[in-house]
Amino acid sequence: MAWTKTINKLMLNGEAYNTAYNSTVTIQKNWTTVDSFTLNQSADKTVNIAVPTNSDYVDLNTNQTVAWTKTFSTSPVVPAKSSAASAANTTAIATEAQVALKQNTLTAGTNIQINGDTISATDTTYSEVTKSDLDTGTSTTAWVIDAKSIADYVKGKVSNAYIYRGSVATYADLPSTWLTAWDVYNVEAAHTSAPKFPAGSNLAWDGTAWDVLGWIFDVSNFVDLTSNQTIGWTKTFSTSPVVPAKTTAATNTGTAIATEAQVYKKQDSLTLPSTPTAWHIVTWWANNKTFADWGAIPTSSDYVDLTSNQSVGGVKTFTSEPVLPSKTTAATNTGTKPATEAQVYAVAQAIPTVWNATLTLTQWGTSKGTFTANSTTATTVDFNTSFVKTQTEYDNLPSSKTTDWNFYFIYS
Repeated sequence: MAWTKTINKLMLNGEAYNTAYNSTVTIQKNWTTVDSFTLNQSADKTVNIAVPTNSDYVDLNTNQTVAWTKTFSTSPVVPAKSSAASAANTTAIATEAQVALKQNTLTAGTNIQINGDTISATDTTYSEVTKSDLDTGTSTTAWVIDAKSIADYVKGKVSNAYIYRGSVATYADLPSTWLTAWDVYNVEAAHTSAPKFPAGSNLAWDGTAWDVLGWIFDVSNFVDLTSNQTIGWTKTFSTSPVVPAKTTAATNTGTAIATEAQVYKKQDSLTLPSTPTAWHIVTWWANNKTFADWGAIPTSSDYVDLTSNQSVGGVKTFTSEPVLPSKTTAATNTGTKPATEAQVYAVAQAIPTVWNATLTLTQWGTSKGTFTANSTTATTVDFNTSFVKTQTEYDNLPSSKTTDWNFYFIYS
């Protein structure tokens, strides 16, 4: 807002038309002086007073943050709210209706009384706990106990507690005097005679002897839950171990355990080649995506087939007799063909009966020797070998023998 005040002097015949005064005009904003000017000054003056904006004052339309403490002469009126107040809304102003509603939901108890708009409370009187109550330790009643009673009770309970006295190198280094019951020592070396214990054992003095309590347990030989470890020997699990979830296709990692999901995924993606190097007999169970490979189908070069000629190598021992094609005719002299029992039987029937007759050899009516037809030994028969040679004509040959082995030479 601009305020402008212009004062002009009017002159007539060198005389002032009227009297001009020179009072001061002071311009203020909110009781604070902004500027001033005199009524009889010769120069114009403009005093600008800025109109307040919503950043300086509370307006009626926008959300604003009001700083400093504001004291209201009368209670401000807030929007009507009759529902229950929310504990989470820590900046909202509650109405009297919400406060009354909250008071109405209060429940009176042993120590709280509600009488109209008045809420009053009374002190609770607690009984002092006794040592017997503490020893029993089953009561849930609230008690009063002082610090000294607690300290005395705890001291009485722990008076026989183990007291760690230190560490010694060997069993022989344990003290033998100035001992009290419940003294405990750590023995660094193992003891192989009574009392036997491993290295790092804790021993307590019971008043008369040393009692082995326990020892340092080396967990380096056990499987932990946080670090990488190499596990030796064969481990047999009674139930299947659970491995981290893996559903992606398995990789060619020889040490990684595959999950059933990976095996299922691999089985589901298996395909037989269109031109395999060797045909296999394969069974496929669609319900659980499982292949069973029964091996390569045998070829004629590996096994005896039923249709072609083949040479079978090696010695073949039959648990039962092989059956040959029926053959009842006489066997031929073929050295590579097996004979049937019928052929062998036929040959046996054609063999003549062998007798055992005696053959007697005579010369001119005189027996020279005998042998049997089925004899197993050689027999020699000697005939007379003396010759009488005579020359004669045919007509002169004798009509009867004269001596054995006479030979006649016939001449004409």
